[in-house]
Amino acid sequence: MRTLLGRLGGYLPAAIALGLPTAFLPAAEDSFILPRASIVVAGACLGAGIALLSPGGPGLGRLRWPLIAGAGAALLAFLFSISWPLSLAGSYTRYESLPIRIAYLGLFAMAVWLARSKRQRDWVVMALVFGTGVACLEALLQFAQQVPYRPDGNLGNANLLGALIAMTLPLAIARGLRGDRFTVAWWLGAAVLAAGLYVTTSRSGSLGALAGCLALVVFSLRRRVAVIGAIASIAAIGAALLVIVTSPLQFLNDDPSRLRIHLWEDGLRLIAARPLTGWGEDATGLSFGHFLSGDWSTGVTFDRVHSGLLDTAAMQGLLGVVAIAVIFVVLFRGAWRARFAADVGAPAAACIGYTVWVLFNFFWPERFGRRSVQPSPSQLGRHLRGLRRCGVQVPRSLWPWPRSAWEPCRCLPTPGICRDGPSWPCGSILSRHAITGPSARASSRTARRRKESVR
Repeated sequence: MRTLLGRLGGYLPAAIALGLPTAFLPAAEDSFILPRASIVVAGACLGAGIALLSPGGPGLGRLRWPLIAGAGAALLAFLFSISWPLSLAGSYTRYESLPIRIAYLGLFAMAVWLARSKRQRDWVVMALVFGTGVACLEALLQFAQQVPYRPDGNLGNANLLGALIAMTLPLAIARGLRGDRFTVAWWLGAAVLAAGLYVTTSRSGSLGALAGCLALVVFSLRRRVAVIGAIASIAAIGAALLVIVTSPLQFLNDDPSRLRIHLWEDGLRLIAARPLTGWGEDATGLSFGHFLSGDWSTGVTFDRVHSGLLDTAAMQGLLGVVAIAVIFVVLFRGAWRARFAADVGAPAAACIGYTVWVLFNFFWPERFGRRSVQPSPSQLGRHLRGLRRCGVQVPRSLWPWPRSAWEPCRCLPTPGICRDGPSWPCGSILSRHAITGPSARASSRTARRRKESVR
């Protein structure tokens, strides 16, 4: 029985890799983030239980103490958090709490424990690429339907899809270069991923995908040529970053580079105030406002520094950064030594692509920076019909909804129609978040209802 459990449990990482890009609950209050957070926690618990019951028991080798150090840093950040309830439960639509941090480490260890055979590891790669390809097809469908928001493949955030593509594109290309019987399928998958990256307009995702593909090339080189290739790849990424910062691309998605630099400067002051253990998991939103040196975006509440490295230092302090750095060094060292193995170079390149995405996250999340614009007549019509169903008296002069009718309608006590998509009336008309600007609850309801409108 334990042997059968071990064999079946070896495919649990593949099931989780398939579910993370594709799972969402249209009828839930939080349709996108909460289901995936549940998969992370449940997957880590199930994986740890199966590993303990499987023959041979769990083993992590050189990664054992770095992972223990990472869990210890997360626990210390929680103990010294400025808000224990927030660090335990997580903020709404974020859920980057202590249990989630431990579950991330648990997922990592679970994949090492259970995916022991080459076939099981291949299934993980195939499941992740296939799931991300499905999300890309949904994003392409959204793009073809000209939805009033950035196509995100039902992930709730277009930049999250960019992060998945940054990881899976090197994997698909590496498998396509092998020349096996699924070569055509892998190259078709790579084409779908590239098209999905284009419609997301994710700059950090594009930069991460470029870094992953360049790392794939470097891992295939030997000796001095590999060193020269690594230097050339770093120069290419730097040149791409310079183009993004200095060209009109810096204004893409309402996120100019100068604003990001101001946030990073203020984030350094935030980190310097509590450098050792940080402010606690998910507690940046409670403390960051005291360190902002200017009103960088009117009406926007910043609860992140918008850099993975700085956000980790703000929440878990330098201890958390060092713990994660040690894990990365151990992984990179082992990957570099075994880079010519068939199933090592591509996953390592995927990790590098994701790391670059984390370092240079150029996109406002869905809850930030929304600005009202003139809606189309059909959008305004749906909005006014919803008002009438809720008992709001709508002047007849607004029908049949000319574009000039939007200005008086903005004075009504209803959520505005924003750049990323409409907030449907009725359920959220009475919400206090619908009028006061962007918030976690208003953003979640907007995201959920805009998806329902597309279907």
